[in-house]
Amino acid sequence: MLPADIGEEAEKYNYTLLRKLLNEGNCFDIEIQPSENDILVLYFTYKPTSTKRIQMPYNGSYLAYAFEFKKGKWKKGDYDPFESNVNLVQGGKIKSAFK
Repeated sequence: MLPADIGEEAEKYNYTLLRKLLNEGNCFDIEIQPSENDILVLYFTYKPTSTKRIQMPYNGSYLAYAFEFKKGKWKKGDYDPFESNVNLVQGGKIKSAFK
């Protein structure tokens, strides 16, 4: 599946907001202790239901945002699942990303 193309302005806004939320404090439902060079990748997908059908404003089925923990802060990171040599340490699902 291809990632969604939402445009450069929306992409920048999303990265800025997500980075701010990550660096304000622990925004997870469990306590995490990130280490230097840890990578966090957030995937957002859309699955329409019969009662909630909207037109997607882009092509693709998911958005992915990568962050790397450097000097005590989450920074925008680069992550390529086909070229990165990483081990999954912990995973989870976002129950309600948007209210």
